[in-house]
Amino acid sequence: MQGGRSNVQSENPPRIELVSPFTTDLWHPRPFPFTEVTPSQPNSGKDLHFLPFKLHQQRFYLKHPPLLDHRIVGGKSVDILDHPHQASLLFQYEHHCGASVISEKWVITAAHCMRFPQYFYLVSVGSNATKSGIRYGVSRVISHPMFDFATLDYDVSLIQVEGKIFLNNEVKPIKLTFSEPTYGFMNVTGWGKLKESGDDPYSLQGVNVPIISRENCQATYRDIANITEHMICAGMEKGGRDACQGDSGGPLSANGTLYGIVSWGHGCAQPNYPGVYTNIASLRFWILKMSGV
Repeated sequence: MQGGRSNVQSENPPRIELVSPFTTDLWHPRPFPFTEVTPSQPNSGKDLHFLPFKLHQQRFYLKHPPLLDHRIVGGKSVDILDHPHQASLLFQYEHHCGASVISEKWVITAAHCMRFPQYFYLVSVGSNATKSGIRYGVSRVISHPMFDFATLDYDVSLIQVEGKIFLNNEVKPIKLTFSEPTYGFMNVTGWGKLKESGDDPYSLQGVNVPIISRENCQATYRDIANITEHMICAGMEKGGRDACQGDSGGPLSANGTLYGIVSWGHGCAQPNYPGVYTNIASLRFWILKMSGV
């Protein structure tokens, strides 16, 4: 599905014009240009689903934080009209992570995506494509005070945009759950890589993945990481469908409700290794307190 929509109404919302073209690295966050990051306790085995930093020589893809790769693998092109909450977090005008619109003022993403001062970032909404959309500056970032880059626990940040997000059919807030999902299929969307170390898609991608119990997920990751109450897992036992690099921070949703945030995983779409997502339900009251949403 090529080409982005940008049917904004006659009213002119605050926007920042594109200064230079950019590409998208899906699968967690995109690597930050010219920056080498050394986590205090490198996670040997986690792949962050943002575009990766140079985490020494370890294969950590932050679907954006610690070591997680998250990009949509095994999915298909989807329409922003069906996922109007989807946003792209840009770092120096390039796609870095996914995010979700939760109100006219606030966007939610993964804390591991927010490693630099707010003025390095823009939020882009309302388009299928990574090179178009309405862009907003960032006025404030609130990362959870308990966020731990070594464990990726409490992996959530709230972004307050400059001005107000102009809402229309292609830009709508998503509801936030108060209840943790225990079964069923979820939608994961983003502009992350289509496979590990693969190419980035031009248009928005989506895939359905089933919820995996915390107990089963912990058994899978027992030698790699601890699956806390602030994490939920989703993925196919045989692999083949997952988030990947550049997808970090993006939504895990169902029926118009946000249940998770793409956080990390062991590679992308690997058999027996589900993706790990920030658990919205366990952090819901903190989100409400900080944003009023």
